[in-house]
Amino acid sequence: MEILVNSRSTDWVIIISILASTFLVLANFVNALRTQKLLLIFFSAGGNDLALSFNQDKRSLSTDALLLISAVSALPLAIIATKLISGTSLSAFFLFGWAEYLRMVLLTTIFLVFKSFMASIIGWVFSFQEELIAAQNIFLAHFNWVALLTALLSLFVYFGPWPILSAWLLIVVLVLGLLVAIFKTSVFTFRIGVPITYFILYLCALEIIPISYLLFLV
Repeated sequence: MEILVNSRSTDWVIIISILASTFLVLANFVNALRTQKLLLIFFSAGGNDLALSFNQDKRSLSTDALLLISAVSALPLAIIATKLISGTSLSAFFLFGWAEYLRMVLLTTIFLVFKSFMASIIGWVFSFQEELIAAQNIFLAHFNWVALLTALLSLFVYFGPWPILSAWLLIVVLVLGLLVAIFKTSVFTFRIGVPITYFILYLCALEIIPISYLLFLV
């Protein structure tokens, strides 16, 4: 007797969500207090001070590294989910699968590596290397919050009753979150005494161009 199996193209979303949540749980297991503080960093009075120390111990699988892995795994779900509003039918949207997801993971990883690499290069050229690397730590810490929240919202796009409305809400949260991350990073950079000409170069090379690229994916 044959059994008809109803395969859904969004099953992979559940698998990725479970994997990303696993890294989040592991981070909480390693250091629950730090995990809680980082997840509330947007609303914390000392958020920038906490962010300055983000992911400094890169040689060990620390709480920060686990959160970053979770964010990089989860954010592509949100980026793909926002593509729903650019199409005219739901059928095209639900054709997205592993290939599109892995492409977004690669692009998101390149985005983060590029920002860190350019911070080191520009900082070395203008003798502000440590300061600009610290600024990127602030961005990475806030990036985690944005990625995890938008990944959660993306589940409403995939499985909720109002996918279009959820997709627009997702875009608003993603854009506002990234803009706040840019603002806090830029304020820190400006306050450490970077000359205005270097500050403009910093904004273009490390914030405006990379973020525009990421938002272009949406």
